[in-house]
Amino acid sequence: MKMSGVLFLALFLSSCIPISIKPEIIDYSITNGAKFKRGIPNQEVFVFEDPKEVAEFYKYINVKFNRQHQDVEYNVPVVVADATYFMTFYEAERSAKTINLLP
Repeated sequence: MKMSGVLFLALFLSSCIPISIKPEIIDYSITNGAKFKRGIPNQEVFVFEDPKEVAEFYKYINVKFNRQHQDVEYNVPVVVADATYFMTFYEAERSAKTINLLP
């Protein structure tokens, strides 16, 4: 009886408790921005996982739409089927967070 209690205690103290879980994005997802990441506006957003380095998407938009580093993240005009839309993007990192019971 005592051995199983010690074993349970050892397993319990050596485990970790997840605080937040990294969302799994297979290809892309359309979700509420505020629910996905704090600081993103409370509106529908297109979320995708970019395998490239940080700021690569920024560089791509800057060159593709000739923004000359002016308002690259906000209101970039995009023409689709003769209609103009304005794109705003946010780069955010989501990772899993855990608490270790014993460091």
